[in-house]
Amino acid sequence: MRNIDIVYRSKEMMIQYKKILIPIFLFISLVGVIPSLISNSLLTLIASILIMPAAQGCITSSLKVYRDSGETVETYEDGLYGFKNWTKLFGTYFTYNFIKFVIFLIEVILVTTLVYIVFGDQLMEAVEMINQTSYGFLDYDYALVSALGAIFTVLAMIVLPNIIVIIITNIVFDLYFFPTFYLLEDGVKGFEAMGIAKRLMKGKKKQLFLLKLSFFGWMVLAYILTVIIGTVVSMLIPIGDNGTFLFTIILSAIISVLVYRVRYQLAMTIFYKEMVREDTIEMDDHYYDYGEPRSTEELPRENDDFYETFSNKQLIMGVGLYLPLYFIGATFLLSIVFAFFMNAFGWTDMDFINSWFNFVVDGTLLIVAFFMFKDVFRSAWRYFRSLSLKEIGKLTLAGYGLTYVVMVAGNIVVNIFDLGSESANQVAIEGLMHNFPIPMLFATIVFAPLVEEFVFRGIIFRAMRRFGPVLAILVSGFLFGFIHVSRAVFAGDLSQFIQIAPYMFMGCLFAFLYEKTKSIAVPMYLHVFSNLISVLVILFI
Repeated sequence: MRNIDIVYRSKEMMIQYKKILIPIFLFISLVGVIPSLISNSLLTLIASILIMPAAQGCITSSLKVYRDSGETVETYEDGLYGFKNWTKLFGTYFTYNFIKFVIFLIEVILVTTLVYIVFGDQLMEAVEMINQTSYGFLDYDYALVSALGAIFTVLAMIVLPNIIVIIITNIVFDLYFFPTFYLLEDGVKGFEAMGIAKRLMKGKKKQLFLLKLSFFGWMVLAYILTVIIGTVVSMLIPIGDNGTFLFTIILSAIISVLVYRVRYQLAMTIFYKEMVREDTIEMDDHYYDYGEPRSTEELPRENDDFYETFSNKQLIMGVGLYLPLYFIGATFLLSIVFAFFMNAFGWTDMDFINSWFNFVVDGTLLIVAFFMFKDVFRSAWRYFRSLSLKEIGKLTLAGYGLTYVVMVAGNIVVNIFDLGSESANQVAIEGLMHNFPIPMLFATIVFAPLVEEFVFRGIIFRAMRRFGPVLAILVSGFLFGFIHVSRAVFAGDLSQFIQIAPYMFMGCLFAFLYEKTKSIAVPMYLHVFSNLISVLVILFI
């Protein structure tokens, strides 16, 4: 179907069904505004992540209108669809947006590093000029002009290129994976949905781009109306800066729905359904519904043993390539990149540097692990998804209970020797978490647990297991514990060595559970959950 026909049909559907669709879209748009109303940046981020699936209600209602002329659309049910099906939808929404965020982060690092390499001298002069102005070393008038010129230089050389790259990447990413959230309605989720979406979009990206571009004028009109109405209201009614901000974002959400958003969503739905109709593969014959937990008997096993298959080649790659990267390479290479940033921007706050360094290093290691051992992570995810909510609940209670017990046992061992020292690793994490919670949240709850389980259970435990499971459990547990105290021990504080006990006990427990359940998804989940509880205790207790 041509874009002009899609736009015309979406207009007809909008006119006919706007009374049932607008309330749904207004509700979902206003829900999307909620994170912006929270003053705490950490809570804003958490709220933004948690409400991502709310937007699925717009897709669901527009698909109903397309399929059955809106007869099954229910304002209340469809408006809350994303919340009622949150557990089924969240994984895909988080995966999609997290991958996009990681790509943005890598691009920002690469672009900034490249700019610094090419224009390093000019940037350093601009930074020095800004510093001299801020400390009052220059005449005021001269300083003002010089500072503005320096700020413009920094913006032009670093900020503007990054903004352009991010905008282009966002457009391209959405063009490649546009159908992902529509596929949720067909029971396909996560990486598999993104894979199918990419295939469906082959040869369709240009048409979709032009279709989206046709709504750009309406988006600009909505922005102009928001600015005009917001300005007039703020002039007539003294509501203060906070009131103006609150009014503007709510007004923006309402105007976007009334001006273009409903029609835009209908056009995207028509495009998707026509694309699927033209596709030669009947999806129902190839993809099962993930809505119901699958039996673990359906999952492939390695010689009736572990769910995640590690070939000899992969183990050699893991030991020979990934372990050196984990223990030495990533830290060394990324420290060079951070040195560029420290010189370019004059970073001196070590807490700031360390928190973001942990974020980047652990995030990079996770990305590399996924691309090197993609099938391992996918198998683990399939296993976890096969568990029912009841099974996950039992796993959480029993697994975390055991984790808590072994941590207490480890701390008892530490207290017996009573060398008068706290865990340097724990003290450092608590300090960074309080000062810079956003990067540390991701590093501590998501990146580090998944990477550590892959390294110590996925590679080291599996490589050692041929010598017997007991030895593999002890070796992987000891190395897991030692990596958490190694920095302090190598710095000369030998009293920290005893702090290995709680970490080693926990590592041995996770390896034991891996041996018993035969899936790395179990220790990964428990490690993430355990770190989540620890972070909540640090931040709120």
